[in-house]
Amino acid sequence: MKITKEQLELGKSVLSETYDGWINRGGILDQVEWVNCLEVDLLDDGAFDYSGVYVSRDTWENPDDSDVQDFLECHLDDPEFRLLKFGFDGKLSEKETEIFKTWIVNHYSDPENSEGIYTGTFTYNDESLVVFTSRRGSSWEGVSAEVLGVFRSFDDGVKYMFEGNGIFP
Repeated sequence: MKITKEQLELGKSVLSETYDGWINRGGILDQVEWVNCLEVDLLDDGAFDYSGVYVSRDTWENPDDSDVQDFLECHLDDPEFRLLKFGFDGKLSEKETEIFKTWIVNHYSDPENSEGIYTGTFTYNDESLVVFTSRRGSSWEGVSAEVLGVFRSFDDGVKYMFEGNGIFP
C-alpha cells in the first residue's frame, strides 16, 4: 500500500529495532497511533496478508489445565483415571509431554484456536515499513484486530517478536 513521504518518516520514528543487542522499541502506542493515521482498516484483506499463526513456547511449557484435559480426553479411551492423577500431581509423563507438545502446537495452529498474524507493507518510493497485526475471532462472534509492531522488513519483525519464543511458520 502506498503512503506519503511524511507518513513514512513518521513511521520510521516509531520502529521496533535492535541495535548492537539493545532493543530500541518505538512505543507500541506510538505505533498504533501511526497505523491509525494511515486510516487503514486492520481487517482489510487488501491491505494485510495472512502470514500464519504464532504458538508461544509458554503454551506447552506452562499449559492451562483445560488444554491438558482436552489433550488427555483426545488421546485416551478412558481418561477419567488419568485426569484424576493429573489433578492430583499436575504432571504429565515424559512421553505424554512429547506428544502434548505436538498436539498443542497443532491445536493452536488451527485458526479457530489462535490469533492469526497478518502483515501489511506500506511503501513510499523504494522504502517500506511492515506492520504486524493479529486477528482473533470469527465471523459469527466478531473479529478483533490489534497492531503488534512496525518494522523495516518482515524478517526483522519475525526475528524481533517471535524468534526463540515459540513457533512461527
